[in-house]
This record gives sequence, structure tokens and C-alpha cells, in this order.
Amino acid sequence: AGAAVRRAEAGRETVEAIFVLSGGGEDGSRVQYGFCAHTVRVHNRVEADCCYCLITQYPFASLHFSALEAAIEADAPWRGASKAAAKRRKGADETMRRYAALAVPAPGDAVRLPLVDGACVEWRRPAAVDGRPRYESTALVREWALPKLLRALSLENVLLVLGAALVELQIVFVSPQLRTLSACALGLVSLLRPLRWAGPLVSALPAKMYEYLESPVPLVLGVVSLPLDFAQGDDMILVFVDEDRVRLPPKLLARPGAHLSIQLPQLSQLAHDLSQDYRAFTADAPDARQHNHAAPPLAAPAPTPASDDTSHFCSDDDDDDDDTRGP
Repeated sequence: AGAAVRRAEAGRETVEAIFVLSGGGEDGSRVQYGFCAHTVRVHNRVEADCCYCLITQYPFASLHFSALEAAIEADAPWRGASKAAAKRRKGADETMRRYAALAVPAPGDAVRLPLVDGACVEWRRPAAVDGRPRYESTALVREWALPKLLRALSLENVLLVLGAALVELQIVFVSPQLRTLSACALGLVSLLRPLRWAGPLVSALPAKMYEYLESPVPLVLGVVSLPLDFAQGDDMILVFVDEDRVRLPPKLLARPGAHLSIQLPQLSQLAHDLSQDYRAFTADAPDARQHNHAAPPLAAPAPTPASDDTSHFCSDDDDDDDDTRGP
């Protein structure tokens, strides 16, 4: 993705990330997703990166990551030239070949992926609403991204950033972790349903494309760090995710009360109504942070992932998935 991956503890953690790829199809309107799983192996004190990715138009996050992690497990601890290493590498390739050969399950149907070690990954696609997979893409992405967003930011900051998105400010998430960046960017736009974010959405902006930070259009970006000569724009809100800190645009700080322009209606009542759900959610989350505020529950409305169209918000009632297309 052009951004540095914060290395996991060798052999212990797999780092997941999702990237939105827009501009596909004959008319450039099709959105696809890049799913990546990365870890670090160590052999004789030498680190070896192990990363598998797939591109698909179906955001079946739990299924895709299960397949990618199975490939990583089948891969060699050290991708050397030995016959044993080559055999394990073939096992990983076979896992991905089997996965690519699977038919896309219809809504409500299950799919089974037999693994090379004899185990099997099973997953059932959620049933369609009213016989159609309406808003399915958003719901599936939200299932993966939104919990991570809510664990990272307090309710105060989640609602603040959501308000900024609704008035089409530029929103930049800052974190050295790709998983955090992609989850925050996708989780944020999922909260906008029944609206959808129609500006650029880049969950991890490559360093060589930092000129996008000077773009005059509304956007949602993720960066692993800010350039040394960076100057925050008047319409840009910065979200330092690992610090749970939000920096408002200079124009909102210059005038007393100007920040109220991005405040959600009946904010105090909304925060109160959501607080209990958020506390219950984060209390059960294994990697939850302790916040003094609450955040929206998982049942919050959500939009489809964004495309690189720079038009304004629009209604998304007709944004149904087309199951006639290939995976």
C-alpha cells in the first residue's frame, strides 16, 4: 500500500488491513477491496516478512482473513531454498488456489474452504433483507472496522469526527498502524448511512502521494505520519488515533463558538443515549481502551464504502449489490 507496516511480534501476531480500490468496471463505478494479512517470521535471528493479499468486490472480511491467515500458517517459517520450505510454500499457494476456485455463496448460503492440513473454514453469508442483499457491503465492512474505531476513540471524538464528515470537512487519521488507519476510515464512513461518503477515501496514503493533503476537496485519508513541513488546512480535521486526540481546523479555533458548526444536533442527549451501549461493548472487547465517554453501538446506520468521486453526499437507496458479477 506504499505505507510502512508496523511489524508484529515475530510469529505471534497477524496484522490485517483493508483497502478500498475505486474506479473499476467499464464505467469506473465499481468498488473493490484489497484484503491483506501480514506477519513476521524469525529464523536464526533473521526476520522474514510474510504477507498475503487478495482483491475482491465482495467484502466478506471474516472469511477473507480466515483464508489469508490459513495461507500464512501453511507458509514456511522461513522462506528459504530448502525442500521443506518449498513444500510449505506450495501448501500456502494451494490454500489460495482452493479459495479462488470457490463459488461466491448466495445470500443465506454457506461456503466451506478445505485447508491443506485437513481442517476446514466455514462461513455463512448473511441473508438478504427483503430478498435482496441491500446495504450488504457496508454491513460486512462495518462488522470488521467499526469495533476497532470505537475501541480507539472516545464517544466525544467519534461524534466530533462524524459531525465533521457530515459538513464535508477533510478528515485525516494519523497512526503508524495500517490496521488502525483502514478501520478508522472505513468505520467512519459506515456511520453515515443512509448517506454515503462520495469524496476520495484512502485508508493508507502512500508517502509519495502526500500532496493529496493539500487537496481542496472533502476527503477521508489515513497517514502513518505527517510530513515535516505539514501545515493543517482551514478545512482539515486531524485525528491522532493512538492518542485519542482530535485537532480542529484553524478557522474553527480562531473564532469563539465556531466549533459548534460541526456539532451534531442534540449532541448531549445523543451521547447520553449511546453511553451504556458503548460501555458494555468496550468492557467485553479484549483490546478495549478505557474512555471517559461512550461511542455509538454496533447497530448504528452505515453507508457504502466510498469511491473516488468528488461529488457531494447523495441518497443511497438504490445502492444494492449486484450478485450477477463475478468475485
